[in-house]
Formats: sequence, structure tokens, C-alpha cells
Amino acid sequence: MEIGLNPVRTERGMLVVASVVDITARRRLEDQLRQSQKMEAMGTLAGGIAHDFNNILHGIIGYTRLAQRTAGPDPRLQPDSSRCWPRGERGRQLVERILAFSRRARRSGSRSA
Repeated sequence: MEIGLNPVRTERGMLVVASVVDITARRRLEDQLRQSQKMEAMGTLAGGIAHDFNNILHGIIGYTRLAQRTAGPDPRLQPDSSRCWPRGERGRQLVERILAFSRRARRSGSRSA
């Protein structure tokens, strides 16, 4: 509740006009806006981290492919490079999920603002 008191001068003298306003709906909307802004900020942060991580992963995956081609069928190197490949792919899938969250968070944030 928001209560306001205002003095008013009339022909009969001074009066006090009181107003009472229920601000519950406004507070609820303000809370929703703050939450939406937080989600948008989280989406932006997650997107930035995911892009940086994706750049690192591309280097790892690319060098793993290069090492596999260079090593050929060398049995000493194949086990290491073959274990690296699925981990790189798992990281790539994780980046895709983070970017999907980032896009949803930014869309939901911009709708409410």
C-alpha cells in the first residue's frame, strides 16, 4: 500500500486529502522485470563464455584431427588421439546447449523489457 497525505487550502480552511493506492501489481511487475533483466544478463554472460570455450575446442579438435592424420596408423598415438576426439565432441555439445540457453534467456529478457 502507498499512502499519500496532501494539504489542500479551500474557502473553509485547510483540508488534508488522503490517498491510498494498492501497489501490489506494480511491485509484481517490477519484480518480473528485474528477473527478466537477470535472465538476459545470464544469457549474455553464458553466450560469451560459450563462444570463448568453443574457440578453444575448435583448436583442440582441429589439432587432434591433424595429429591423427600425421600419426597415421601409429599404434602408440592412436589410443591417445582417439580418446581426445569424443571428449572434444562432448565439449562441443555442451557449448551448443549453453548457446541455446543463452538465446532463450536473451529472448525472454527482451520480451519483458
